[in-house]
Amino acid sequence: MYNEKKSPPADRGQAVAIIIFVLGLGTLLPWNFFMTASQYFNQRLTVPNNTVNGTSGGPTKDYNYDSWMALLSQLPLLLFTLLNSFLYQWVGVRLRVAFSLIAILLLFSITAALVQVPMEPDTFFSVTMATIWFINMFSAVLQGSLFGVAGLFPARYSTLFMSGQGLAGIFAALAMLLSILSNAEKSSAAMGYFITPCVATLGTLVCYLLLPNLEFARFYMNRSQSVSEELSGELISSTVTNNDKALKANVKFIPPKEDQERSSVLAVFKKIWLMALCVTCVFAVTLSVFPVITVRVQTVYKDSASWDKVFTCVCCFIVFNALDLVGRATPSLVQRPSKKSLLFPVAVVSRLVFIPLLMVCNVQNSKRILFSHDLAFVIIMALFAFSNGYLATLCMAYAPQLVRTKDCETAGSLMSFFLVLGLALGASFSFLLGQLINMADAHRVAAQGRKAVPFRGHITGGMHPGKKVVVVGVVDSRPDRFYVALTRGCGTNEPPPDVALELCVRFRDRQVLRRACVSGSWGDVDRAVPFFPFIREQPFKIEIHCEHSRFRVFVDGQKLFDFSHRLTSLSDVDTLWIKGSLTITKLA
Repeated sequence: MYNEKKSPPADRGQAVAIIIFVLGLGTLLPWNFFMTASQYFNQRLTVPNNTVNGTSGGPTKDYNYDSWMALLSQLPLLLFTLLNSFLYQWVGVRLRVAFSLIAILLLFSITAALVQVPMEPDTFFSVTMATIWFINMFSAVLQGSLFGVAGLFPARYSTLFMSGQGLAGIFAALAMLLSILSNAEKSSAAMGYFITPCVATLGTLVCYLLLPNLEFARFYMNRSQSVSEELSGELISSTVTNNDKALKANVKFIPPKEDQERSSVLAVFKKIWLMALCVTCVFAVTLSVFPVITVRVQTVYKDSASWDKVFTCVCCFIVFNALDLVGRATPSLVQRPSKKSLLFPVAVVSRLVFIPLLMVCNVQNSKRILFSHDLAFVIIMALFAFSNGYLATLCMAYAPQLVRTKDCETAGSLMSFFLVLGLALGASFSFLLGQLINMADAHRVAAQGRKAVPFRGHITGGMHPGKKVVVVGVVDSRPDRFYVALTRGCGTNEPPPDVALELCVRFRDRQVLRRACVSGSWGDVDRAVPFFPFIREQPFKIEIHCEHSRFRVFVDGQKLFDFSHRLTSLSDVDTLWIKGSLTITKLA
């Protein structure tokens, strides 16, 4: 046989292993960076469209960017991953991979260039949605093809490929953390996001082009062709010999053909169906709660503004991606349960327990909380992430071992399709879980009753350093403006003469104005803000933190502005005023 005549060469300097790892990194890194720029896209879509005469067109339009992004990323990913399972029969893998990487590079280059190009929101939305569709279309072909390539190598290399994909999530999570901690201008941050995956994609293309030049890679990538040629030679020789014998015995001989050709897609699926269903289940469970449920978990240390600001990024995204990476790397050391063990599908199905466990953590406004402490959430997230990476990697490594060498690429492409199918099913189920939580919130709000606007309420103990006022509400469908003010005394129909801070959100020209009034005299108006965070018919959360020398104001966890104290007697600031185009759902 072939393996007896020639043993595989050594992977010198682990060069092939490094390239396979980089290829895994390159398949997911671009899209992860695209997702972390969600705030940039939402910000650009909140700019009012201009009318024919060039004036503002009124209230901003709600584009539901995040929902459309989820839909238009999963749909082409699913469709073209399935297509790739059949495409390999007509289009070579080198052409598929190279063309997909070049297309992704061009799409991200265009996206980076558009950062500095002013566009109408309607046009920008259409361009962005088209970009999302095509990026995921080419990513589907790329990922399926590279899974097939990784399947040609020993199982350790499939593990390395999956580990590279896990590291892409780490990079994206760290980018998100740096964005939160920095005060960089939003467009500059977006430009950095989009240039980084351009460089990464170019590096991935170079690595893939280098791969066939390495002896170790050539051995495995050409092995199926060599095996086929050798089998054909052996069959010809065997046919001649057997035909001679048949002529002597006057018996008809038909040479075997089943080993000369690749198996059909259906035949390969019949061998790997269990692994395919397992990888689907793993990712369906993961995407059903991550991130739609996990991002709603809050810290119990709400008084710590700095920790509250980074809690979701650290405990949700960084913990998940770090432990997922560890899980993906572990199969290179140990692979238990084995591919033939009944415990393997049992372990996969047992991950369903994480869905209720995460839903009873400290989810915002939930009444069913069993694990309120931050540490409990981190432990559950760590186990959830590790099992995701470990079991998914085992599935992808086991599948090629269940088929013949020449069918490994087909098996890898099929597994890629079922992986994406799991993502799509999980994303769909996440909408259901999200709606359940939203319905629970709606019932809670209805039971408690919404605060009437205009609102005037007492601040117990007045303001002092360390005190925080929280206003949670929803912008009206046709907003003009709304006010939030901290005053000394309750006044009558209007705020009293002493106003420590008046915040005016004006939608017509997208302004956030701040001023103070001392003894009936209004001071100068502060206008500068890094972004305009309010969208019609969308919820918001304003946090006013009182510090020794200033008020620091956050909206939806992002710092909006600082306002130096004009009134020196903070303890006398004891009234909260709210009025205008909003509905109040919670005060704290």
